[in-house]
Amino acid sequence: MDKKLRILLADANDDFRSGIAEQISSDAELELCGSTKSGSEALSLAQQLEPDVIILDVLLPELDGLSLIRSVYAQSTDKRPLIFIVSGFINENIAVQAAQLGVTDMIV
Repeated sequence: MDKKLRILLADANDDFRSGIAEQISSDAELELCGSTKSGSEALSLAQQLEPDVIILDVLLPELDGLSLIRSVYAQSTDKRPLIFIVSGFINENIAVQAAQLGVTDMIV
């Protein structure tokens, strides 16, 4: 079997994280390598685990989603993870900033 796609999940909502984790675990090609409700912990996990994909909300405690993206991309040298924002709080300003940062996609 090929290498699994490693995913880091960062969202303050426990139910959302649990539901996404369930979906990831049901797919043999995916691996949940980390999950947190904290933006600062997500940054630390991203540095340690070097995930292929980060799924995050823009509203995170301790470090907001856009700041997390900036930090991850500033520290990534060889391989940047794909980043998907899943949030009910995306407005035009956030969407523009996220696009400028190079976010892969945004889902409201």
